[in-house]
Parts: sequence; structure tokens; C-alpha cells
Amino acid sequence: MGIGLILSAVSLKASYVSAAGPTRRFPFGRDALTPLVVLIQGIAVAATLLVATGDAVLVFRDGGSPVSPVIIAIYGAATAAIGFMVAWWMRRAAPGSDGTEALHLSLWAWTSGPSWRSRPPPNSSNRGNSRPL
Repeated sequence: MGIGLILSAVSLKASYVSAAGPTRRFPFGRDALTPLVVLIQGIAVAATLLVATGDAVLVFRDGGSPVSPVIIAIYGAATAAIGFMVAWWMRRAAPGSDGTEALHLSLWAWTSGPSWRSRPPPNSSNRGNSRPL
């Protein structure tokens, strides 16, 4: 859970830095930073999957392990609480947004290449009229 939050924060920071545009030190911008962070996230997820798979095989081979329902309930409640807090914070940060417009614009920016800053977003006249998915 913690590594996911850290990787998400790094991804947001990389997106912010790459969107800042060219500087004197980086005359061509920092657009390569975002794919690099995505690569790092992929490596972290793959490593987590490998470790979890290895651990599961060892536990299964040894006959399993006792599981406390209290620990599972605490983990589930903490995960749900953090999710609700992040959703509350995001709605507070952008009160007029239902999230679908931001998703649409972010997907459009990712798929339209390096010139995405020079074109207006598609359906920009429908701002605020989006429906939830």
C-alpha cells in the first residue's frame, strides 16, 4: 500500500515537471521523464509480483499459515479509509469536477504525442457537461 502511494506521488511530480516545458538547462523539455517513471513503476510492480509469488509457493508448500480475521479487517478498513480520504481530498481540490473530464484529458494528452500543448482539447466546448462513467 505504501509503495503504491509513493510511486503515485513520484508519477504526479514527474507529470508536473515534464509539463513545465523547456528551460535553459533542459532546452528540449523533460518529456522523457514521465515514461521513465512509468518504467520504474512497472519494474516495482513486477518485483512485487515475483516476491509475492515466491512467498505464496513457499507458504503453500509448507501447508499454509494461520490467518487472523482481525488483521484482514484492520487492513481492509485502513485501505478503505485511505481511499475515501484521497477521494475527499481530490473533490475538495477540484470541486466542479466529477473526474471524468480529467480522465478524458489525461488519456488524450498521453495518446496525442509531444504536441499536445499546442492543440485545444477535444470537445472543449462541453466542459462541465460530462456524465460519470
